[in-house]
Amino acid sequence: MSKRQSKTGVQHLVYQAKTGFQYYLTFPKHFALNPQLPAQIRWSLGYDEALARNLAAHLNLRFKQFLQKTNEDRVRFSSHNVLFELEELHHLVQQNLESTRMVWRIRPSPSKLASIDPTPGYERLMRECQEHPVLFTEEPGGEIHFALFPSQKLTKVLNIGFTRFDWPLGTRDPAVANSAAIYIYNAITALETLPLTGIRYAPGHPLVSLMSFYEYLCFARPDQGRNLLHIPPSLPQSAYAVGFWLNQQQVDIDSLEICGRFVVVQEESGLYSLRIPLSHPRLKANPQRPSEINVELLTSSPIVALLMIQATLIQIDKILLQSFVEHTSTDAYERAMQEISDLIRRTLGPILPAEPMTSLPELAAANDATPAPQDPGTLALLSALSSVLPEAQKTKLATLFDTPASNDRLIPAGLSNPEQLNFAALVNEFEERQIREGAWSNPRTRIQQPQGLRDEIQQRLRAALELHEQVPNS
Repeated sequence: MSKRQSKTGVQHLVYQAKTGFQYYLTFPKHFALNPQLPAQIRWSLGYDEALARNLAAHLNLRFKQFLQKTNEDRVRFSSHNVLFELEELHHLVQQNLESTRMVWRIRPSPSKLASIDPTPGYERLMRECQEHPVLFTEEPGGEIHFALFPSQKLTKVLNIGFTRFDWPLGTRDPAVANSAAIYIYNAITALETLPLTGIRYAPGHPLVSLMSFYEYLCFARPDQGRNLLHIPPSLPQSAYAVGFWLNQQQVDIDSLEICGRFVVVQEESGLYSLRIPLSHPRLKANPQRPSEINVELLTSSPIVALLMIQATLIQIDKILLQSFVEHTSTDAYERAMQEISDLIRRTLGPILPAEPMTSLPELAAANDATPAPQDPGTLALLSALSSVLPEAQKTKLATLFDTPASNDRLIPAGLSNPEQLNFAALVNEFEERQIREGAWSNPRTRIQQPQGLRDEIQQRLRAALELHEQVPNS
């Protein structure tokens, strides 16, 4: 193999920058007994790592069965059958690659979305931040999170009712977080307005939309999700991968004995539960058994919650059927709940059970707190700059100084607006105008920051927004 190939951790899966992921398999020596058979195969699996890993793992199982039955006699005398099976497996790969690509033909890919006009996302961000906190930190100066309060359209597309979802943005920089929020709102608009109706393997399946949303969320982070363990490793990690996974699973809700009427609920803690009514005709009445069971999914993510349900629902149905119908006992309920709890924890893998969601900072905190008095230097600086600013921009600048420290977990929205200002641009514009209009005869005259300017004020000056800059494309 070429030295440029990188190891992927999956047997027979290799990667090269030019060709992407490939499935590389050398057949046993006895295949050389028939010149019609290949000595090895090298099949393209595309560039999506999550899908390539799933396809390679599936091919490993299929080829294990294939090689076990393909002995020397079969190679010599049934080469046409061997070739037919190889072609069938290759067709499976090509079909899945082609089907899954439909996702980003209907909706803009994460990278393409980054080049779309950010104005709608910015406008939506400004509307949302008037109603509830959007950007916040769990502790002052910590990582910034995006708080999503979903619209009815979004919950319908994702097919899960939830009240709030917090997404870590992988940054402490308010300007970077604002750009990410604008991008995410543009992504939500794409999800709400572009239905996935043309996908054959899973027409309109909410998990495909959910994983599309997950890819958008990852792309909004500076690391594009590479340093984030959000989804359990045993579950699909991309919109492409979930399409293949659904095609292999083929879960029929109507065929479930007990779990056909399940409901997903986000509790007050923010964590998700799976509620299953125990009212099936095959269940005998038992006054000691509750009318429904409540399965804690140990996550505050709607993405993880729905993936886990899809992965475990058939097994949960079997556990309940065995416990309450086939092998009843006095402790059937306790045993069933323990088995289901163990199943959920195994599915989570290395991901720890989620804690209740953090309470959001109050929007009214800034208004309720008594602002600290400003030092004379700051007041003089604001007075000097006010002569060159329109009224609206002057108000926004003053707000940066007036926001009290009691609201320091709430990140101000709108920092990526191209019409807003940063402090350096304000100072430069003021200097240039004074020189241009002859107010300063000495062009070396410069505004000096007051010596007593507090660290908090300096930080807010650096956070003021860029004049004439465009919203970044990525």
